[in-house]
Amino acid sequence: MSRRKLDGMMTSERTLRFDFGSIEDNSILQEFCDFIEQGWKVLVEEVVPSYETVTIYFNRNLNNANALIDEIQMKWNIRPDTQLNMTKRQIRIPVCYEEAFGEDLSKVMENTGLTNEEVISLHTGPSYTVFAIGFLQGFPYLGGFPPELSVPRVTNP
Repeated sequence: MSRRKLDGMMTSERTLRFDFGSIEDNSILQEFCDFIEQGWKVLVEEVVPSYETVTIYFNRNLNNANALIDEIQMKWNIRPDTQLNMTKRQIRIPVCYEEAFGEDLSKVMENTGLTNEEVISLHTGPSYTVFAIGFLQGFPYLGGFPPELSVPRVTNP
């Protein structure tokens, strides 16, 4: 388990944000969320992971946020590696690539120079990791997307 520097800061009277910096595997963020939920469950209202940060919403104002940040950082750094047992689940999402349903498929092929079969193979090949749930309710931001399929953003989604 990485013992990298963990930066914490108060973002409101009831929230703290911890920044992990640039990371390649966001499972460390989920481990930190579990760590917070286990150690401070009486105080915690919600724990929200993002790509490189975790924001903790508390159920009351924090009187001494700096002391709490120090306590969390200290306990995180001395925890045993086997302390947390992450539960992962896999969700299979059916995808239809037929022209009537795959409205952007031709644009992807045009931008990448790949064939229909190559796009489908690259798209269905990896397992994607949900890094965050986004601004639209239930909209997941995924990691693990093949760079060969990257195309410019559309102006009108």
